[in-house]
Amino acid sequence: MHRPQVLLLDEPTTGLDPGARRDLWQYLGELRSQEKVSIIVTTHLMEEAEHCDPPRDPERGGGSSPSERPRPCAAKSAAT
Repeated sequence: MHRPQVLLLDEPTTGLDPGARRDLWQYLGELRSQEKVSIIVTTHLMEEAEHCDPPRDPERGGGSSPSERPRPCAAKSAAT
């Protein structure tokens, strides 16, 4: 397989059992750290969204640091 700089995945864990979901997220983490691949994922599962970095906007200075991670949307709605 080629070595893309960016990998786009649309709900990649749909239909997977919990063990396969864990394995996929572990593999994506390895791709990110070892191969320096940027991975863009869509998901409706908040526990999966927590695996991700916050969105970044390169046109506005690149985004936020990990220490500035926003709380998940579910936590925001529950708090208000």
